Amino acid sequence: MKELKKEFEYINLCIFPAYYPNNAKLDWMYDNDYDLIYPEEMSKAPPQVAILRRNEYIAKNADYIVCYINRKSGGAYKAVEIARKNGKKIINLAEYIG
Repeated sequence: MKELKKEFEYINLCIFPAYYPNNAKLDWMYDNDYDLIYPEEMSKAPPQVAILRRNEYIAKNADYIVCYINRKSGGAYKAVEIARKNGKKIINLAEYIG
């Protein structure tokens, strides 16, 4: 994505953690030109479902989903199915690689 950003300056590099990162990780993200996305509602998710909630949020709110999925199971697969049901544009790199 960093290479694409050089050519397409409108690309934003974002990190969307399931858990709020500590200050050391925040410094790294900001020093490397990443934006942190952590909506208020994510802080209310219990730790055992935080990753699932993050994936659902992304699936419902992103314009594009770029993924690498080569099987029909797992959390990433479920998130992409949510995105598909919400009419999102999906680019599955597994269809182009290997």
